[in-house]
Amino acid sequence: MSFPTVTNLTFIEKIIELKWALFCFVILTFTECYLILSFGSNTSLLKINKEWFNQNVHTFDLINFILTFSIVLGLIIPGMLFILKELFMHTPLAIKLYNRTRFRPEKDYPEHYIHKQDLKNWAIKQSNLAAYKRYDEFEKEQKDIANIRYLCQCILIFSIISLVFSDYYWWTEFEIFTDRLPCIFC
Repeated sequence: MSFPTVTNLTFIEKIIELKWALFCFVILTFTECYLILSFGSNTSLLKINKEWFNQNVHTFDLINFILTFSIVLGLIIPGMLFILKELFMHTPLAIKLYNRTRFRPEKDYPEHYIHKQDLKNWAIKQSNLAAYKRYDEFEKEQKDIANIRYLCQCILIFSIISLVFSDYYWWTEFEIFTDRLPCIFC
C-alpha cells in the first residue's frame, strides 16, 4: 500500500493559484506606486532598466521599500478601510440600507440551514470529527475570501494612486476613441 506524498509547490504553481497571483499583482502595483511617489511622476516599471536601477536605487531605497510595503499593507490600508467603513455606517444612507436589508434569522435562513457556531458546538458535544472538519473547512474558506477581498482592495488603491500621481493623463485617451467613432449628431 502506497501513501500519497506531499509535494512542494513550485513558484509557478503558486502563482497559478488566485491568492498568490493577486499577491504578486499587489507587489507590482505597489512597486509602480512607490516608484512614482519616490522617483518622480515620469518613472514607471516599464521604463526601468539595469542602468537606471544601478544609478538611482541604493541599499537604503530597498530597505525603505520593504518597510514601506510592510507598514502600508499591515497598518495603513486596514486602518483606512476600517475608518471608511465606520464613517459610512453612520451616514443616513447606510442606516436606511441597513434597515432595508437587515438580516432576520427566522426568515432568511433556508429550512435546513445550520449556523457555523451551532455546527461547531454540536460537533464538539457529539465528538463528531467529520462535522468539526467541515466547520474548519468553512472557516478556512471564509478567511481565504476575506484575504482575496483585501488583496483586490489593495490593488485598486495602488492603481488609483499610481494613476493620479503619474504623468500619464489617461483622460486624454478618450479623445482617440471619440475621433474614431462615427458622428451620430453631426
